[in-house]
Amino acid sequence: MAQDVNNFFEEQKDWSRRKLAIVGSYLAGFSKILGNRSFQQCVYFIDGFAGAGQYKDGSKGSPLLSAELAFRYQNEQKPYRINCINIEENEDNFQNLVSVTAPFNGLVVNYSGTFSANLDLILNQIGNCPGLFFIDPFGVKGLDWVDIMKITHRRAPTDLWIRFDHRNVRRLSGFFDSGSRGADSKFQNLQNLYGVHRPDILSQLLHGNTAEERINKALNLYVRNLEEEFIKSRNTGYSAAFPIVSLGGETKYHLVFAAAHQKAAMLASKTVYSAERNRTLERQDYLQKKSGQLFLFSPEPTEDEFFVFIVEQLRSDIVRLCAGQQLSREEVFMLLIQDNGKKWFGRFSDKHLNSALTLLESEKTPIIQSKNGPNSKDKTIFTFR
Repeated sequence: MAQDVNNFFEEQKDWSRRKLAIVGSYLAGFSKILGNRSFQQCVYFIDGFAGAGQYKDGSKGSPLLSAELAFRYQNEQKPYRINCINIEENEDNFQNLVSVTAPFNGLVVNYSGTFSANLDLILNQIGNCPGLFFIDPFGVKGLDWVDIMKITHRRAPTDLWIRFDHRNVRRLSGFFDSGSRGADSKFQNLQNLYGVHRPDILSQLLHGNTAEERINKALNLYVRNLEEEFIKSRNTGYSAAFPIVSLGGETKYHLVFAAAHQKAAMLASKTVYSAERNRTLERQDYLQKKSGQLFLFSPEPTEDEFFVFIVEQLRSDIVRLCAGQQLSREEVFMLLIQDNGKKWFGRFSDKHLNSALTLLESEKTPIIQSKNGPNSKDKTIFTFR
C-alpha cells in the first residue's frame, strides 16, 4: 500500500478534488442518459474503495458526493434514481463512512470488507441496471483482473473509472527475479492486476529502457486489456487514460476509463476536458502564490490563444483521418479520441470540434464538400474531400 489509509483522509489534495470532479460529473451525465432509457429507471454507482466518506478537513469524498447527487435527484423527482453502493475494508474508515452517509438512508448501502469479497453480492444486487464502477485503491493491491472481468462481462450498461498507480506498478515490477525477501509475493500483485499468470511474460511486457517508456508500457497494457475485454463481451469497447497532475506539475496517477459504448467514450472525454480545462490557470496561480511574485510575462497562453491552437490541431488531424470519407460527426469524434495513443481523449470540447469543422468548410478549397445538418449534431453526415 503506497500510503497509510488513515493519514490519506486527513486532508483532501488538489489532485484528489479534480479526480472526484471528473467522476462526479460523469455520474451526473451517465445517470441522466441511462436512467431515462433504462427499463428499470435505476442507476447504480459502485464505489469499490470508498474510504471514510469525508476527509478530516471537512472535504467531501466520493461516497458523500454521490449520495448528495442521488438525494438531489430524488428531491427533484427525476424519473430515475441513483443507488449508491460503497465498499470499505478499513474498520475505522467504514464506521465513519456509515456515519456520514446515514442521512441518505434508502439511497446508500455500505458494505464492510474488500471489494473482491463483496463483488459477487453486489453484481447480483444491481442485476440488469446500469452500473458505474469507481475503483480507487491505494496502490494496486485488491485491484485484481479476475474481478474486472466479472464487471466487464455484465450484459447491462457498465462503465468504469479506475485509479491506476503507475508509480506503484513501477516499484513492484522491480521485484521480478530480484531474489529479495518477499519478492515473489510482491510481483504477484502485478500478475493479479494484469491477469498474467507467468511472471517472466509480464516482466517482458513491462520492460522499457527509460522510466517514461516503462510507465507508458504499464499504462498502455492495462488500457488495452480493458478495451479488449469489453470487445470480447460486447463486440465493442473503448478505454483511455488521463494523467491526474498536481498543481506543482507532478503526475500523481492516471484515471483510466473503460466502457463498451462509444457514446460513453464521448461523454468521458468531454467530462475530463470540462473538469480539467482551467488547470493551467490554476497552476499558474499556484506557482505565483508559492513564489510570492507576479509573473511579468505569462508562461502560459491565454484562453483564446489556447482555444485557437486546439482548433487548428484538430483541423489538421481531421484532414488526415477523414480524407475521402463520408462520416458522421460522432464518427469523427471517435476517430480523434482513438488516434495516436488516444492523445485527444479529454483534450477538446464540442465547441472546439464545431469550430474545426467550420474551418474545414470555409477554406478557399473546402475540405468538407457537403453535409446534411449542423456541425453541432452528432448524426450530421460530412463528406470529406
